[in-house]
Parts: sequence; C-alpha cells; structure tokens
Amino acid sequence: KYLLFAMIWFKGGAPFAVNSILNYMPFVRNLVRYADEIACRLPEILANEDLLCSFADTRLPKSMAKSLNSMLSHLARIGVDVLGFDVVKDSVREALQAHTRTYIGALQQHTPIPTRIYSTILSRVSEELSDWELVANEAIALLSKCGSDPLYGRSRDVQREIWDSNPDTLKYRPDWSEAASAQLQQYLATKGEVNSIRGLSSAATQVQQVAKLVVQAYSGMRDEEALSLPYECAESTVSSQRTHLIICGATTKLAKGIKRARWVTNQEGHRAIAIAQKIADVVYEICYRQKLQEQKSRAKMLECPLFVSINYLGLAAKARAIPDDGLFFTASLDLSRFNRLRERISPVIEECDLLELEKIDSHRAWRAEPVFLVGAHWALVTHQLRRSLALYAQRSGLVSLPSLRQQLQHLTEEMS
Repeated sequence: KYLLFAMIWFKGGAPFAVNSILNYMPFVRNLVRYADEIACRLPEILANEDLLCSFADTRLPKSMAKSLNSMLSHLARIGVDVLGFDVVKDSVREALQAHTRTYIGALQQHTPIPTRIYSTILSRVSEELSDWELVANEAIALLSKCGSDPLYGRSRDVQREIWDSNPDTLKYRPDWSEAASAQLQQYLATKGEVNSIRGLSSAATQVQQVAKLVVQAYSGMRDEEALSLPYECAESTVSSQRTHLIICGATTKLAKGIKRARWVTNQEGHRAIAIAQKIADVVYEICYRQKLQEQKSRAKMLECPLFVSINYLGLAAKARAIPDDGLFFTASLDLSRFNRLRERISPVIEECDLLELEKIDSHRAWRAEPVFLVGAHWALVTHQLRRSLALYAQRSGLVSLPSLRQQLQHLTEEMS
C-alpha cells in the first residue's frame, strides 16, 4: 500500500492516470508473493541486487518487466528520506531496462485487418446495431420496468421469495413470458442469450460492446479512450457549408495526465453513441429518478460515463450501490468476454487474406502463427481497428500525416 501511496503522492511531475496505477498492481502482487516465499521484507528486495535479479529471472513475467523498471525509477526519484529505504543502484536498473527493451522489441505489433475481413466486420457490427434497433423500444421499456420494480418480469416463485410482507397482499406482476413479446424473445435466442431478465441485461451489455466497437472503428480511439467517453460526447460543427461529426472525450497519452481530446467520426459513430445513450438513460433515470432534471443537465452528464454498467439495475445479480458522489462505474467491455459476439462478427480466414497480410508485411511469418490459420475465425482485438484505420487512411493518399497524428492522438508524426 505504501509503495503505491508514495508513487501517487510523492513522485512529482504529472499525476498517474487510474489505469496506470492499476497496471502496477499485478507486479506488486508478484513482488509480495516472492517476499513471502523467501521470508523477506519488500524494502530488502528492492535494495538488494541479487534478490531483485532473482525475482526478475524466476518470478516476474516478461510482460511485467516494464512495470518493474518504471517503479524502480519512480522510487529512486522519491528518495530514501520519504520512502525510509533505498533502491538498487543505477547500474542495476539500467541492466534491467536493457532486458526489457529486448523483450519489447520482440513483440509483434497489432495486426492490421485484411480488407475483406475489415469490411465484413464493419458490416456485421452495423447489422448488430440494426437488429437491436428493431427491438430497442420494447427492450429499453422492459429494462426500465424491471429495474424499477424488483418483482416485474420475475417468475411467481421469485416474486413470492422477494415479497417480504404478508403473502396475501402480494399483487403479482407479469412474469417474463407475459412481459416480453415473441419478437424480443426471438432476438435473445438469436444472440445466444437466455430467455429471461438476465438474458436481457446481458444483451444490453453486448449492445454496449458493439457500440464501443463501432465508435473505435470510425474514430481510431484507443480502448481506454472509448470506454471513458462521457455521456454527452457527440457534437457537430459546420465548416465550408459541410457538417462534420465530432466525438469529444479525453486521453491520457499526450502529456501531463488527462487531456481533453476530439475525434472526427461519421454517421455510424454518432448512431452508436445515440444507441448507447438510450441504454445509459435507463440506468441514470432509475438511479436519479427524483433528480432527473439536474442529472440530465449537460454539465452533470459530462461527468457520467456513456458506457455505464447495467449492473446498477440489479437484473442479473445484486445491484451495485448507487454512488453518492455520482461517479458511476463503466460496464466491463473486454471483447474477450464476448466470445459469441466475436465469432458472429469475425469472418473465417481465407487464403486471399493471408496473401494480403504478406503484402502488408512481407517480413512477418504469418503462416507460422497458429492464430492466422485458414479456416479459423479472425481473432479480433479492438486495437486492430485503430491500426487498420491508420493503415488504410494513410494508404488512401487522402489523409495527411499531420491529420492522422491529430486523429490518433499521437505525440509526434514519427509515431503515426
């Protein structure tokens, strides 16, 4: 705890983003486990070259090597007067950094998506939104009713269990089969969800994931930039008699902590945001039913996440506690959790796709990597959308390097 406390408050310079602090946690846990195994205190490990190198060689995953180097540098700058202990010498840190650079240099960059697969994915995520729009009015209304009334849509047995007063006074609400239309039930079945309130909650979260993918595809945002978008993020401007669609958010990648950022998008990007806003409306209206007008003010909604967690409605599990400070949790939208969705939107790899990858990067042994086997589903990762947008925008000859740098929120044109 004190290591992280010192890094948050005493390291100086720009403050850490929350995600940066979270990234140190797996490393610190490994370090604590190692200290426990050898019956040693943490300060002794951080100050002893032999112990620290042994930890790095035997207990530290290569992916965490960068966290070790970064933390050592921060602790060295904080100094022994504040920490109460010293860390290893500069020469040891430099040796560990050289080891990290070798590892990072061996990593493959995120794969650009071949054009056939790319266009198919874009088409299929659009279809996913269209499918939702056909049932959205009913689904949103049901989310609101079931979130407001703990009995609505539940079976009669569950309603009797929840009802904690005299059973004779219970007025039964419609159960799920009565509350949901055949069209909505068919939608849930098509998407692989259970036919219940729990399935509706899961489907709404899945739509949030699709909306986030669309926003990333048509803006080039990083994953954390998309996930942290505020509710009121869609804007438009008129220049030279043309309307330009903008997404307003924030990035931590430029300099000095969090900085406001803007991305150009298109109608699909704004459509996805509008769909996500309607789902978020249910959560915020139920959480702040008595203060709806205040909550809907633009200033207030700029503090609320667009992709807010559905768990505040308590439809699939115990409801999250409504935050008194208005700081809501975002939904858990890690694409690896949505295997059925990823399989639906990712086409099967064909020979022509491998030939295109070999043209894009002839030095990489694509066919030697099991993830690129012909006949397998394309393993979509959200950062691939950013890489692909950058690649095809640059190759089109229509987008200048300074414009691309600005769109991708890069520090320099060299990064672009």
